Amino acid sequence: MISKSDILFQATKSIPKFIKTVNPLSSSFEITNRGVWSSEVFALCVMCDLFDVKTFIESGSYLGQSAFNISKYFERKNRNTYDDSMVLCFDIDLKDELRERLKNGRFQNYTEEGDSLKLIPPLCKTGNTKRGVFIDGPKGWDALRLVEKVIGNNNVKFVGIHDSYLPFDTTDDHYKFRKHLEANFNTWSTDDEEFVRK
Repeated sequence: MISKSDILFQATKSIPKFIKTVNPLSSSFEITNRGVWSSEVFALCVMCDLFDVKTFIESGSYLGQSAFNISKYFERKNRNTYDDSMVLCFDIDLKDELRERLKNGRFQNYTEEGDSLKLIPPLCKTGNTKRGVFIDGPKGWDALRLVEKVIGNNNVKFVGIHDSYLPFDTTDDHYKFRKHLEANFNTWSTDDEEFVRK
C-alpha cells in the first residue's frame, strides 16, 4: 500500500528526472478544459514509474488526451530501449479523433468500444504485465464498482479516478466506500487537492 504522501514524495524526488522526461513533451501534451489537469498527467506518470507499469488501461477515453500524454511519456522514457509498453483505451462511444490521435505512437495503442465494466476486469486477470488503470468514465458508483472489479488482481498496481465526485456528507455510502478503497488499496482520486494544481 502506498499513500498519497508517498506518491507526492516520490514526485518531489523525481522532479529532476521528470523535468528531463516530461518538459520536452510539454509542447505535444494535450490538455483541454474537458480533459485531465496537467498535474494529473504528472501524477499518473509518477505512478507508472513508481510501480514500473508497462500497460496503462484507460476507461472513458473520450478524445484520448490523457492516453496520448501517457503514450508520449512512455515514448520519451524508453526512447533508447525496446519496450513493450501499451496504452489500452475503452469507451462506450469511441471517437474517430481518439483512434487518429493514438495510431502513430511508437508503442502499441489499442482502442475498443464497449462497456468498461465488462471489458476491463477480464483483461486485468490475464498475463503478468504490471498495469495501471485510470478511470475517467463511468462516473460515480459505476466508477467505484469498476475499481472493485480490478483491484483484486496482483498485476493491477494502482487505480486513478478522475471526476470522482465525493459527497461532503461523511455518512454517505458513496463517501464511505471510496474512502474504504483508498485506505486499503492503491486507489486515488487524481483530481483531489493533493494532486491538482490548476
